[in-house]
Amino acid sequence: MLLFGGQGVHAGNISIHDARTAIINDIVHLDLDLDLEFNPDVIEALRSGIAIEFAIDIEFNRPRWYWLNAEVARGKHRFRISFLPLSEQYLLTNVVTGDRQTLPSFDDVITALGTLRSLPLAEVSNFKAGRKYRCAVQVRLDIEALPAPMRPLAYFSRAWRMASDWFEWDFQL
Repeated sequence: MLLFGGQGVHAGNISIHDARTAIINDIVHLDLDLDLEFNPDVIEALRSGIAIEFAIDIEFNRPRWYWLNAEVARGKHRFRISFLPLSEQYLLTNVVTGDRQTLPSFDDVITALGTLRSLPLAEVSNFKAGRKYRCAVQVRLDIEALPAPMRPLAYFSRAWRMASDWFEWDFQL
């Protein structure tokens, strides 16, 4: 029963409040505002030395009335949270760029991860001026990034299921 979790297990929650695109140096960038709520089991594992990773999946589609939408671009960003026991601080790492932030508290980690700015997504050359595109983004805890012995527990426990719904908006050059 402990391995699979009980009925009263509270799953973590991720909500996307806002997502915006901006063009900087011919690259489409994403600003993302999230609300993250962690299950105590995930926080305990993190403080015990288990790093956790979040995947941010992004899709750009061109809507078509006569057929399925055409995929224009797809991207992924990853952020890893780890606990540094000697300094009792947290390390937030952008896995794609290698940028790191050392943060003094878990609340600071939630704040930093909840306000992501200027994530590069795609080159402007992928898009045609005047056309309307549909953007979609989802944020999820990546169970596959956990150590192998923890994955079965994470797959079967609601405590480790953290994912937002897809958040969509229109984009036009």
